[in-house]
Amino acid sequence: MVVVCLGVTNGTILAPKNVITCFLPDVVLGASKAMRRREVIALFGSAAAAWPFASRAQQPPKPLIGFLNSASPSAYAPMVTAFQDGLNQTGFLDGRDIAIEYHWAEGDYDLLPWFAATLVNHKVAAIISGGGPASLAAKSATTTIPIIFSLRADPVEIGLINGLKQPDSNVTGVVSMSGGFVAKQIELMHAVAPNATLIAVLVNPSNPNNQKQISEARDAQALLGIKTTVLQARTSRDIDAAFAKLFELKVGALVIGADPYFDSQLSKFAALAAHLGMPTIHYLA
Repeated sequence: MVVVCLGVTNGTILAPKNVITCFLPDVVLGASKAMRRREVIALFGSAAAAWPFASRAQQPPKPLIGFLNSASPSAYAPMVTAFQDGLNQTGFLDGRDIAIEYHWAEGDYDLLPWFAATLVNHKVAAIISGGGPASLAAKSATTTIPIIFSLRADPVEIGLINGLKQPDSNVTGVVSMSGGFVAKQIELMHAVAPNATLIAVLVNPSNPNNQKQISEARDAQALLGIKTTVLQARTSRDIDAAFAKLFELKVGALVIGADPYFDSQLSKFAALAAHLGMPTIHYLA
């Protein structure tokens, strides 16, 4: 005996592809009428239970947005909240209308290419990138998926876009450029600590903008007559070593360059600077 069960949703019979065929065991055919009735009801109930799952399976998936950042979620929590609020204001609620996949490098910039490739493999609709290293990794991973960046470096100088007026690629975003900022910070630190005979600038060698910051430090030395030295750090251990070097060189003040990883290490910088009693300044957008 064969029973054909047509799924019904809101009074509408489902399309033929949703037809469920139930095979009644032969042994039932020779049983009592009550037995046959119970078996048929049970089979209909089992089939009906499967209809909602088939209906849900046919719903289109939510658009997936990729979020790629060079730093840590704790350092960028206010910015993530602002990003989510902006989506909400335009009618896109995470979990309801869209899904967001977050990847944080936690300062390990070597992870960024792998994270970017993962987002591309997951077929995200767009990639939101924070910082130069993350944005460059995203650009290297795809030429078709839209990339929206937020950074402080000049996107043309670091090779992210061809021009500010017409990027001419799948990359666009918001820039808060800090051109000449390192020189201004050095000048300010000289005013705060006039007895400092040597001012250090700390940069991240993994940041594509670090060469510009080093150049600005040298310009400041030439223009302002202030002796400067450049130290580099890309990890927490490097930061410890850099502060040990500051003590060894008898540096009088410290300028911390703009970098997403450095943004996540502010508490560490404050503790080390306080331990040495060293005036320190850090640019945070």
